[in-house]
Amino acid sequence: MTTGLEGNGRNFPAPDYDYFVDCPIEIGTQKDFTFHVDGIPHVLSISGAGDWNADTLIRDMSKIITTERNFWGEYPYKRYVFLVHCTPRSGGGTEHINSTILGTSPFIFKNPDSYKGFLNLVAHEYFHTWNVKQLRPKGLVPYDYTRENYCRELWIAEGTTSYYDNLMLVRAGFTTPEKYLEGAAASIQSDRQRPGNRVQPLVESSFDAWIKFWREREQSFNLESDYYGKGANISALLDLDIRHRSANKHSLDDVMRSMYKRFPLSGGGYTLADFQGVAEEFAGNSLQHFFNEYVFGTAPLPWEEYLGYAGLKLAKKDSLAKPWIGIATTDAGDRTRVAQVIPGSPAYEAGIDLGDEILALNGYRVRSSDLAERISRLAEGEVVTLTLFQRDHLRECKLKVAHAPVPAYLIVKNSEPTTLQRDIYKGWLGAPLDTGTGSR
Repeated sequence: MTTGLEGNGRNFPAPDYDYFVDCPIEIGTQKDFTFHVDGIPHVLSISGAGDWNADTLIRDMSKIITTERNFWGEYPYKRYVFLVHCTPRSGGGTEHINSTILGTSPFIFKNPDSYKGFLNLVAHEYFHTWNVKQLRPKGLVPYDYTRENYCRELWIAEGTTSYYDNLMLVRAGFTTPEKYLEGAAASIQSDRQRPGNRVQPLVESSFDAWIKFWREREQSFNLESDYYGKGANISALLDLDIRHRSANKHSLDDVMRSMYKRFPLSGGGYTLADFQGVAEEFAGNSLQHFFNEYVFGTAPLPWEEYLGYAGLKLAKKDSLAKPWIGIATTDAGDRTRVAQVIPGSPAYEAGIDLGDEILALNGYRVRSSDLAERISRLAEGEVVTLTLFQRDHLRECKLKVAHAPVPAYLIVKNSEPTTLQRDIYKGWLGAPLDTGTGSR
């Protein structure tokens, strides 16, 4: 039996019901490995076979533990348990008061990219040990198990954590600033590609999590924001803004540490106004415009301006715009169905709808795996024919290929950064701003 509860093997007491239900109990054939960081016991508990190596995992988890402890300044527990579940098609995690459950496919540990993705999950869920399990929105304190618990701060609880999980891997030495910037460039493209970011404010995405985000519908991409992804992006901009306003004396790091100290779990939680107030203290002036535009509003995020604070520029990755028709598809068994249709796109104008079953492109069968590649070989302005079933009616749709309105990006370094830009870059990513390379 493996659990975060302290016990003697037969009895496992808990101080109250909340603590008890926040300590998962696993009974099975899992393998437990105990290790210590700063004298504090941690347990790596692995259920399922795979190509994992316990010594490697303990080494790398220890780096993440140390890095995040250094960020927050203390451990909020006396013992911690990592419950790793290796099962096919598994993924994601859940944070708990002194433990976390981490789902992963069994054979990802020898692949460097897949393994880094797993470490990202570790960094994310472990960061929640402070941000969520201790520092908690007021709407979740005390937690009411009889009803939905609404709050507008989930973008801080999850989005800010998502911002920091990648940064923790940089600070722990698992990836480079250049690789981090590659990921940031991809996030910028995703941010600008999602129509819902221009429709639903971030606070509403947080508040509606119970009724919308975790009950994804066909039009979610077009009509709703994402408090994980957009929350991470807002956190990145806020971090750079505070660094710029304070001449790099302060950052979002200071805000989070101060919030953790000022709003302990026993104190009833924090509000969005509390968070904005603490951020303004470290910024040195009002952030009302920032919050009005990007948190309460749906203004496009000004990446170019904020990256400039760190001596960086946003550039198009490709010299030529890619051909585009404005749909995303997914394969369900032997059927290829439309999963997204972007408003205003050629597919939208042609009447293609969510759930349509695509049969052929220009007379030849097509699947999700090769649709994008075949579209990429077409020229802007070329007319193509998509054959599909729409509500069991066979249709042929003519579309004129357009160019993708949002390009892939690169984040490149300014050739002549100022002293402040150099300082912000180094304070943010922990390395000098070497102007000889970009995010490639």
